[in-house]
Amino acid sequence: MEVSGLFVLVHMFDYLVIGHLTADVLEDERIQTGGTALYAALTAHRLGARVAILTAAKPDIDLSMLPSDVEVQLIPSPATTTFRNRYRENARTQYMYERATPLSREDLQRAPAARVVHLGPVAYELPTDGLRLPQWEFVGLTAQGLLRSVAADKQVLTDPQLLRRLPLDGIHAVALSEEDVNFDEEPVIAITDRVPVVALTRAERGATIWWHGEAVDVPAYRAQVVDPTGAGDVFATAFFLALRNGDDPIAAARYACAAASCAIEGIGVATLPTPAVVAARMERG
Repeated sequence: MEVSGLFVLVHMFDYLVIGHLTADVLEDERIQTGGTALYAALTAHRLGARVAILTAAKPDIDLSMLPSDVEVQLIPSPATTTFRNRYRENARTQYMYERATPLSREDLQRAPAARVVHLGPVAYELPTDGLRLPQWEFVGLTAQGLLRSVAADKQVLTDPQLLRRLPLDGIHAVALSEEDVNFDEEPVIAITDRVPVVALTRAERGATIWWHGEAVDVPAYRAQVVDPTGAGDVFATAFFLALRNGDDPIAAARYACAAASCAIEGIGVATLPTPAVVAARMERG
């Protein structure tokens, strides 16, 4: 895995993920690198894309999970965004202990060129005066990290209504999960007249796609669920890649549902699918 620092890369990548890599505190107190940037980058790489990441973190963040040919443009920060998840009766409470330096518009302007730019914030780390740069040809957004705040006890709170106020000009597609919006669908519907394609994932019930003013339900593929961690990021990455490759949104959602169904059948990133595996899952139905 190559760390490029802050210089501008002149070659074109297939997929660029922008957002904080995180340090996730596990139940046994081990620290594991995570975040949308990690899952999206690994998914895109597994699907055959040339991948880059723009992120901010402490220079000692563990990047060993990333393949050597994934380019990381790391902006040094005094802290790494750090989360802990606590589970009780199948409900998750999330805490954020530290937050890396937010990414500035100047940081984004130095980002590598890419066919697909995936904005994957986890801790409201993107500029709020506009999310898209003119040179970006296709921009997908997973907005969960822009809907969050942190209480005094470090608990992460989600306000789905913030979705209505996000600067979405120039965003080509948005992907969210029901959990991201506390199962409140109204703010999602409210942005469908500002974004060409919006996807709301519904776990084992598949996804709803808004396109040309209509909502279309796309069913999930059957899967033996082992670990659902990162399923939304896998869906979004496969969805954005398929859209950029010319699929219509419904076909892209079917492809993304198939990719996500493969990913949840193993622990962590162990079963992230290749294109051949996704094709086989879709053929099986």
